[in-house]
Amino acid sequence: MERVDERAGRRLDEAVTMAHTLGMADRSNIHMVMAKARQAVTTAEADTRWVANRSINAGSAAVAKQHGWNLLWVAERDACLHCLAYSGHVTTPGAPFPAGLTYAARPLKAGLPLLYPPLHPNCRCRVVPWNGQPGRLDISDPTLPSALLREARRSVVRGDSAYASEPARLAAADRLVQRGAALPKSVVERARRAIGAGRFETPAERRKRAG
Repeated sequence: MERVDERAGRRLDEAVTMAHTLGMADRSNIHMVMAKARQAVTTAEADTRWVANRSINAGSAAVAKQHGWNLLWVAERDACLHCLAYSGHVTTPGAPFPAGLTYAARPLKAGLPLLYPPLHPNCRCRVVPWNGQPGRLDISDPTLPSALLREARRSVVRGDSAYASEPARLAAADRLVQRGAALPKSVVERARRAIGAGRFETPAERRKRAG
């Protein structure tokens, strides 16, 4: 596997080669070379975030194992539809989280189960030590895992994910409502109205409705 610096260096070498091949007299060629060079920066940033997140979560897993605690997956409110499906799941250190969870139409990938995040490049999920038992998640349970599950489902039916198109978010909300979101009736009814209208409320519309 390429190291971060090797991958960035390869991208920069490609930009230099392109500059020599195309020449730099034409404006469009200059833009193409600059875009290739910028790929080196964005790739390095993404790789660095991935390594940092994985290291942090590996540390959390080590702490949990040392104390005999379990691991709790925590996703952000506006996480992607795949990460939201993991939020609230609990496993023992060394035991994987289930593979292929998602609120989207298809799983992100049919890969191996994960010991901890990141689930994908730029993933911001984390695991935290949890002094509780893994088991079947119950949305009515007052424990933290069930609260995270409930908030993840709320994010789906409200269309809060910042990493999916509106049609994809509407389809995810529709699937969850159809199979039973187990959320307050007002939240579900608002989701049904959004699905029927083909659009979610904007933040400004939410603030106006809230008064």
